Amino acid sequence: MVVAVRPTSTGTLDFSGPAPDVVILGMSGHCAPPCVSPTDNYDNLGHNGTLDLLADAVSTAGYSVQVSGYTSSVRESFGSPRQS
Repeated sequence: MVVAVRPTSTGTLDFSGPAPDVVILGMSGHCAPPCVSPTDNYDNLGHNGTLDLLADAVSTAGYSVQVSGYTSSVRESFGSPRQS
């Protein structure tokens, strides 16, 4: 399977400039065997254009926006003392 990865059109977060009206943080990950998660994961929300579409909609509504996409991976088993 070939995955087309394209860079996002939105810039990186700018911590030195004025605060935007909206910050979009996209957390996603996609990895299927034979890849090794999380090192082989890629940010599919950013790379498929979804975060750009969200940023464009926010910007069209008249708000300033900054976007950042991250990869994530769900473990096979998860436990937390906060989980009931």
